[in-house]
Amino acid sequence: MWWYLSDLARFKSERLGLDALAASADWLSPLGWRTDDAKRLIFDAAITIGTRTYQVFLRYPAHFPHTPPSVYPRGEQTTLWSNHQFGPGGELCLEYRPDNWTSDVTGAMLLLSAHRLLFTENPPEGKAERVPSAHEVSLGQTLRTRTLRLLMTRKLAGFFAEMKVGDMLNGNMLVH
Repeated sequence: MWWYLSDLARFKSERLGLDALAASADWLSPLGWRTDDAKRLIFDAAITIGTRTYQVFLRYPAHFPHTPPSVYPRGEQTTLWSNHQFGPGGELCLEYRPDNWTSDVTGAMLLLSAHRLLFTENPPEGKAERVPSAHEVSLGQTLRTRTLRLLMTRKLAGFFAEMKVGDMLNGNMLVH
């Protein structure tokens, strides 16, 4: 059973919270509710910052409130809005994520977080600021999307250090 039918009190609380946010925030324009093919509940809205409007949707997962909803660009599959976005058209990485989620966080709080992120990185006036990441990534994670990378182990670095300039070597390359 879908959470919004089995937990009517939480569904009502989510609706009222989003209605209250829309009534108090001139930057948020609600566009309505719907479900997707998997019957996940979706709230469509627009976030306006200066003269730019970001069409978004807030998608509640099947296991809400035990897992967090996500905010995505609506209809924009090629645009990268933020440095905290999983690729063009992808989910925004917000203050509330699977790694720090608690079931008392609401959809309204996620839309507030999305607004803070987009406003900070794309202000209507003044200089854009960089929003610091809460994630520490390793060198390997940083390089995983790069092409033509080479794993340089200590042993390989020592081998290369002992070579003379102009020495020729044969080698094998593994492409994966």
